[in-house]
Amino acid sequence: MIHEILKTGRENAIKAARIASTLNLPVKEISARVKRERRAGQPICSCQDGYYLAANNDEIKDICGRLRHRAGEIFKTRQALLKLLPAEEIKKTTDQK
Repeated sequence: MIHEILKTGRENAIKAARIASTLNLPVKEISARVKRERRAGQPICSCQDGYYLAANNDEIKDICGRLRHRAGEIFKTRQALLKLLPAEEIKKTTDQK
């Protein structure tokens, strides 16, 4: 599991490529596994320097804020793309899960 090889604190962040090498996984698999572990309750944070375990509540609040920002940006992109569809297609798209 990824959380088992991570160190605590942002200053100890580990790049995804190094994690992938250590675990003998493809790099693209790391973010999916991080997502699963976060949802299972592991305090995995990330920054431009890589992944790390939260050392305190401020680090958790930081990643939560950045995730919220990303979600907002994804929503804005979705809204812009929906404007390209006819109204009847928009209803079908928004009714789907």
